[in-house]
Amino acid sequence: MIPGMITGLLAWNQLTKFTRLLVIQLGMGILANILASCMNGPNGDIFNYYMVTDFTLVFLAAVNFIPKKFRLYFVCLGFGGFFAIWISSLIIGTQGFIASVALIYACFVLAIEYFFGMVEMFFEKDFIPGLFILFLITFIYYCGIIPIFSFLHYLQIHEIRRTQWVFNTTIGVLSAIRYLTVAIGFYVIRAQKKELYYAPE
Repeated sequence: MIPGMITGLLAWNQLTKFTRLLVIQLGMGILANILASCMNGPNGDIFNYYMVTDFTLVFLAAVNFIPKKFRLYFVCLGFGGFFAIWISSLIIGTQGFIASVALIYACFVLAIEYFFGMVEMFFEKDFIPGLFILFLITFIYYCGIIPIFSFLHYLQIHEIRRTQWVFNTTIGVLSAIRYLTVAIGFYVIRAQKKELYYAPE
């Protein structure tokens, strides 16, 4: 996360108010990891609450890429559906199955949103490579989370001893790839030496 945060800050003046949210998301992720490392015992609650921050920032960073006529419906279904499931997870238990359902739902919503963004960008005359890289790796990351957490739920039922190792390995590798690529994306944007202005309607 730190390389992505640094390159994002270096490119800050060239980013739109929406893409700056991706830099803020990196900062919140670093803070969540620091807090988790300082805790004695289970730290699932921190990441359960961080999930809301992560989803909100990443969602808002690309919401203007959703076609305007569908945007209100997408926001209502995306935000409304996620928070309904997430609040249910608090009522039933933050470590329960429904918390994982909230995460998977968030991943579906973000994958769809960033796919729309990539398609929108790809066919534009003023193609922005760095921004496309950010959207591509975000799309791949959230698509990858879905089968991983589905498999982890299976392990919790049948092979609970292996769950933590599989989680640390798969999420660790996927996150490293994501944040290294995010750093490259921000670097490419900075190297262009011009402000992003792309804001489709």
